[in-house]
Amino acid sequence: MREKQEQIENYIQLLTKLHINKPLEKQNSFWASSNHVN
Repeated sequence: MREKQEQIENYIQLLTKLHINKPLEKQNSFWASSNHVN
């Protein structure tokens, strides 16, 4: 059971890394454009 838990945590970390790294540029441009509007 412990091994399974570690696998899940590793998987979540991997997803988190992908999620953070990939849309970062889009997020930055989004925030930049929304800042110009305000």
